Amino acid sequence: MKIHITKTYNVGGKTGIRQNSLVNAGRSMGCVEMSLLKFPDESDTDEQLHTRMDGIISSLCREDIVIFQYPSGISARYDRFLIEHIRRYAGVRLVIYVQEMVTEGEELALLNQADLLIMPSEEMQSFYLKNGLQDKPVILQKWYDYMTDVMQWGNKERRIYILSEDIEPGHTMSSSNVEMLPFDEYHVPEMLLKLAEGGVGLIWNFDGEEGELLTPWGLMLGLFLTAGIPVIVQKGSPCEEYVEKHGVGFVAESMEEVYRICAALSDEDFEKYYANVKKLQYLFTSGAYTKHLLQKILIHALEDL
Repeated sequence: MKIHITKTYNVGGKTGIRQNSLVNAGRSMGCVEMSLLKFPDESDTDEQLHTRMDGIISSLCREDIVIFQYPSGISARYDRFLIEHIRRYAGVRLVIYVQEMVTEGEELALLNQADLLIMPSEEMQSFYLKNGLQDKPVILQKWYDYMTDVMQWGNKERRIYILSEDIEPGHTMSSSNVEMLPFDEYHVPEMLLKLAEGGVGLIWNFDGEEGELLTPWGLMLGLFLTAGIPVIVQKGSPCEEYVEKHGVGFVAESMEEVYRICAALSDEDFEKYYANVKKLQYLFTSGAYTKHLLQKILIHALEDL
């Protein structure tokens, strides 16, 4: 029996970072990568795409587990074809790891093909249940980690970092003590090195109510703590409880409050935040949360599926 994890190449952005997090941790535990490639699949006829899928799943054996990182980042058609082919393989358990919001009916229907679902929050699970998701086993995985040997350098600057997909790779934009960094798969090492120079990471929803389920709360938290810096988290966000429980940053209701707290924060309190982050950093740099998820998937698959 093997555990196969999908990984899409040529996808970039937050999608690539999420997928790398799981694949890297899985590889260290003996899991097998199921490689996908982003391309204009509309150029394939249905017959050609079926043939492509046959090649992708050719290494599957009965009793194997497939963790589909969903959506793949290619297209809804591609995902549907691949899931259908996996489901036709007798004895294979399908786990769908929902990493981004999908709202189309056809895409939502694909989730019902899973034997087990992984979701980032109760809020997302509730949304899907209200929109046609069948009642099936769900494991919540709220935090991402990122295996790396990048460590915090010891600087305690007051710079505020924001991760954004809306700026060009290789470009940083600074305003006062705020710096924006590219939120992109291909620039994670440089991003972590920059964050490790010191500062605080901002975890914030800038898109109002419609952004509550779209904001990658757990991914941003994971990257900032991987780099070894404290965080500022928006009040009411899924990260709030974790941040307050472990003392790895502070909670704010508005950007005005963010600036006010940063300006008034004593050196002693700032040092405490850094010390608390340091206690937890290895959990993120070693992939501990993701490895724990993979263990839970394996146990659930063997005991209950």
